[in-house]
Amino acid sequence: DSTPVIALPPLFACTTSCGEYLVELEDAGANGTSLLSSIKVISETLFAVLKEETASSTWMHMLSSMCNLLFSPKLILHEYQNSYVDGDRDNMPVMESFEKLIEMGSALKPHINIVAVSYISVAWLGNKDSSDQDVGLAAIPYRDNIAELLVYKEPKFDESSANQNSTKDRHGILPQTTDGSSITRA
Repeated sequence: DSTPVIALPPLFACTTSCGEYLVELEDAGANGTSLLSSIKVISETLFAVLKEETASSTWMHMLSSMCNLLFSPKLILHEYQNSYVDGDRDNMPVMESFEKLIEMGSALKPHINIVAVSYISVAWLGNKDSSDQDVGLAAIPYRDNIAELLVYKEPKFDESSANQNSTKDRHGILPQTTDGSSITRA
């Protein structure tokens, strides 16, 4: 009972449009917890669509659009003020989404981490219309994640070079009939 592949991009676009509309409604005085619970459902839908999408160019566009929506400065500050300050750590869908993306990226797909961190780091600084007192407030719940990101070191092991340094004797893997002056021994 999964969604047909051809319907994934329109479903994704509709879901992100709905999310953007809800974030704009937040300015009109929407209830803080209802916005966050709606964002949680939207986030789950976006991750489900990402899981089903197979085209890499479409997938990266979807990832970027999802990060643009979820990691908006207004939404992250809203989550901080309405969940973190109130002690409701279970109602933080943006933080859950960030942690899920970092886990998806892990060591094998650093491009996912790069996209997520590039969007959320801007959001941590705050909205350009916010006061100087609000700058960096939204980053407080993420302090453990920030510490992990600061010490993160991308592994140097690359699949394309897996056989290059696998043995100490590189020449031992060459056929015995290879001439000693051959360029392959260089």
